[in-house]
Amino acid sequence: MAASPPGRILAALREPALKTARMTSVALLASAKAGERLVCVGERGIAIYSDDSGQSWMQAHVPVSATLTAVNFVSPSLGWCVGHLGVVLNTQDGGRTWTKQLDGLQLPAVINALADDPASSLGLDAKARLKSQAVALESDGPDKPFFDLDFRDERQGVVVGAYNLAFRTGDGGRTWKPFSHDIDNPKGMHLYALARRGSDLFAVGEQGIVLRASGEGTAMKAAISPYKGTLFGAVSTEGSLVAYGLRGKAFASIDGATTWHESITGVGSSIGCGVALGEERIALATHAGDLLLSENGGRIFKRQSMPEALAFTSLLFVKPGLLIGTTLRGVRRVSLA
Repeated sequence: MAASPPGRILAALREPALKTARMTSVALLASAKAGERLVCVGERGIAIYSDDSGQSWMQAHVPVSATLTAVNFVSPSLGWCVGHLGVVLNTQDGGRTWTKQLDGLQLPAVINALADDPASSLGLDAKARLKSQAVALESDGPDKPFFDLDFRDERQGVVVGAYNLAFRTGDGGRTWKPFSHDIDNPKGMHLYALARRGSDLFAVGEQGIVLRASGEGTAMKAAISPYKGTLFGAVSTEGSLVAYGLRGKAFASIDGATTWHESITGVGSSIGCGVALGEERIALATHAGDLLLSENGGRIFKRQSMPEALAFTSLLFVKPGLLIGTTLRGVRRVSLA
């Protein structure tokens, strides 16, 4: 029998995020646009939103105090976010209030439900792998984080995370199904980020893993990797896919991860986040506080001077000349040259 989760884990899943006047100064990890509204999420379940391009902020109501790692909107009102302890949250009012759809305590049962479904077309090997994953999660407890998510529309979405955790929904998150057995990731590498180009969905992660799914509900197959070091994220532009990660490395592909060309970044510090700025413009940020800009689809980046060196955790394009950056010390407005 699995041990009961520690009290702190149960508390983080059952207690709402603490309201704080310091909401714009805490560690924030991700950001997204809900129409014209800006939404940022981060430590201890704190989520904030702004309706004036980041000049002022309000704190959202969040039903958990687990750290939140990624956020995604498909309309001005409808969005989701994910985080530690297997948390998936949903909002229907543009990020003002959130409700929980899934957490780490539920994951073993969700996995077993598919493995035990007599109507499932899964083979014995896939069912055995799911059973093994459920047993491991039951034994370890609900401590595994989700790192990223992608919702294509109001119904179809996927979430991914540590140790090849991966779930999909076809009904807006009311129900979830695992699909780790459909991912070409035999070593169970962490999946850190997702990026979409048309009908293709890409995942990047630990030890340079690159995966591609062509079409909704399809398996994620291994794609060519440009790098043996960890990739922390990827950005999709009109003409290219740019993956980035450790030691200042970035790579651009114009053919859907079939071939890659190493980008010229001019930095050696790990690149932790990025955003497309329209057409072939891209901004990346390093853990050392460098802001890198490309005008040619990620082939060459140039450093922009910054008033303070901050390790950005996400970048969000607000309008020409203005980004919002989240950091471990809060949220910042960033003017582009």
